[in-house]
Amino acid sequence: MTYSITEQINAKFPSLSQAEKDAARCLLNSYPWVGLKTVQHFASQANVSSATIVRFVQTLGFKGFKQFQNALMSETSERDASPLTQAGDEFRNSSSALLEQTLNQTATAYLRGIEATFKYAKEDDLERIVALFSNQQHRIICHGGTFSWVLAQHLVAQLGLFRGNQIASPLSDLPLIELISQTSADDVWVFFDFRRYSPRSEQIARLTKENGAIIVIITDRWISPVAAYSDVSLVARVEAFGPSDTLVPAFALVEAICECVSRRIGKAGIQYLESFETLRKELC
Repeated sequence: MTYSITEQINAKFPSLSQAEKDAARCLLNSYPWVGLKTVQHFASQANVSSATIVRFVQTLGFKGFKQFQNALMSETSERDASPLTQAGDEFRNSSSALLEQTLNQTATAYLRGIEATFKYAKEDDLERIVALFSNQQHRIICHGGTFSWVLAQHLVAQLGLFRGNQIASPLSDLPLIELISQTSADDVWVFFDFRRYSPRSEQIARLTKENGAIIVIITDRWISPVAAYSDVSLVARVEAFGPSDTLVPAFALVEAICECVSRRIGKAGIQYLESFETLRKELC
């Protein structure tokens, strides 16, 4: 498995100088475009020196800025890949493969994705997300796209076992507009957005950010445009065997975060769960 520039940044982030961290944040917030222009432009956007940018890309393992840009361009082509492109000749030729072989290859892709997702998650980003989700003064609003809406629903369901005040964003326009208009600095909007990114999600992120919300983005290693508005972000692997991407590593990440939140909330969460269970038994 090859590791992306964003994953390399996350792995090496603690050891970067402060100026290099500024360069890293600038790249992640405007990925990949700021890195595809000149060194001087990158430096200006990150408010660091050109020498810092050169040191930064060398720290990531590139011999120079040109090699770094070539890697970015290669990742951009992966970012824009369609399911048809991902299928390719190899997938077509393996259509008659044994069921066992297909299951094994799929399982391997899932396990590698989970491993990479957890390995390259920045600890300080995880800590901030757990702190935000554990603070019950924050309303948690979860939003997903065509496929990733199930992650938003799952996060709401998991958090709902031990805290209140979390919802999934409405699917219809009028309730969504009302929710956006009522968004404030007490709200945490959590976006799930993966390649073939949702322009609608980007628009919602911009509008809620303007209203003062804290923005969390869980995305893939090619980075959703929503990251331009985010306060904290996490990356989940989406590559799978075959033409479709997978949400399995993202589900694992969501459930791990919820486990951390439940432990952080502690006794109050157990009391909430007890009342929840009492009502559930009456209704079921």
